[in-house]
Amino acid sequence: PCVRALLDGGAQPGHRNSNGLTALHLAGISSAAKSESPKPEVFDVIRVLVAHDNTLLHAHESSGKTPLELAEAEDSASSVIDLLRSLYVDKSTA
Repeated sequence: PCVRALLDGGAQPGHRNSNGLTALHLAGISSAAKSESPKPEVFDVIRVLVAHDNTLLHAHESSGKTPLELAEAEDSASSVIDLLRSLYVDKSTA
């Protein structure tokens, strides 16, 4: 996806917006409160971001939530939450 080109060009995935959200936080909540399934690109973006910098899984936004915790709190699609969970387990036990 486009995010890979941005990362290859030097984009900083750990950059935070004014609410302390990283790109991974935003990708995790992109499907929140929507009745439709997330676009397939969301899964690719999440995988690419974590492959590039797995410490993003542990980043806390301004209220203290990790991307997984925020996705759960914002009622993101269960498939997105499941992916974040699986990546968290895979990367934190590696």
